[in-house]
Amino acid sequence: FELVLLDMHMPEMDGEGTLRAIKDDPEIKDVPIIILTSLGARGDAARLQALGCAGYLTKPIKQSQLHDAINTTLGWQKMKDNGKPGTLVTRHTIAEEKRRRIRILLAEDNPMNQKLAVILLGKAGYSVDTAGNGQKAVEALARKTYNVILMDVQMPVMNGFEATKAIREKEGDKNHTPIIAMTANAMKGDRELCLEAGMDDYISKPVEPQQMFDAINRWAGIKDHKKTVTRQEKSGKDTPPENTPIDFESALHRFDGDKEILIEILKEFLNHVPNQLKTLDEATEKGDAGAVEMEAHSIKGAARSLSAKRIADTALELEHLGKKGDLSTAKEITANLKTEFKKLVEYTQQSFDEEGALKS
Repeated sequence: FELVLLDMHMPEMDGEGTLRAIKDDPEIKDVPIIILTSLGARGDAARLQALGCAGYLTKPIKQSQLHDAINTTLGWQKMKDNGKPGTLVTRHTIAEEKRRRIRILLAEDNPMNQKLAVILLGKAGYSVDTAGNGQKAVEALARKTYNVILMDVQMPVMNGFEATKAIREKEGDKNHTPIIAMTANAMKGDRELCLEAGMDDYISKPVEPQQMFDAINRWAGIKDHKKTVTRQEKSGKDTPPENTPIDFESALHRFDGDKEILIEILKEFLNHVPNQLKTLDEATEKGDAGAVEMEAHSIKGAARSLSAKRIADTALELEHLGKKGDLSTAKEITANLKTEFKKLVEYTQQSFDEEGALKS
């Protein structure tokens, strides 16, 4: 036989006993075995893998899951025969294998939000390419096929709505690439606007990792009962005071508890904002409302991802001014933004130890 499906709980000789007997027989020991159990216990999978089990599934099992498990087991068996170490096939490893085959196009103009999304998607096992605006996203799709597109709505050159329209026109009736909108507005009716524009789904910004992965899995056809990221439990600490420049606990939750990634993105933000503030001053002097709106929007988006609420709120005020074309109070609000940024710099300096790591 090429494969054995073995029930764990049987009379006279159970699944584990049968597994041991097969693996002890030199003539049949190489046959791959998938064990099925309705009473899985912690440690079972590791113990059975050590005995030579190739796959481990808990009941009830859907037809599609069994099909995927058999295909994956036989495929990995060939890799093992070629000298590569085997991995236990479970419903979680099957989902991970599917994620590795999913190609995602991320259209996001904010470099820090783009970097964060790429890191989180990469950690989850997805293959991702990036585009800095809608036009680049359209061009990327012309060169390569993607399973899912994450489309920021507000981008320079060509926004998400325009890019979606261009993509749908090119695809016609033959193809349809799922497009998930990402918008920071989170206003009533935004979802309907996105769907009317030809998008398939909608997530709000700042993006919660699990919300993003749930949407991707939904449109990529991946059914995984295990959460892609591990949400951090609340530590029990009180919510930081309103005047705190950054809520590290909230930010860590969004960064899947990864302090190194948080520190890396935060440092980039601290290095990048001074140039953006300079650009805001120059744009205000020239009366360039569009540039003020774009730069303020960029600061707001990154600040929200970092849970730097006061900076995000102040940048939002500037963004609204730029959108209205009224820069009469732009200097004053930019000054407030500089003050809030200074507070953030001072607060973060107190929050890092001598090695540059975030204090607990």
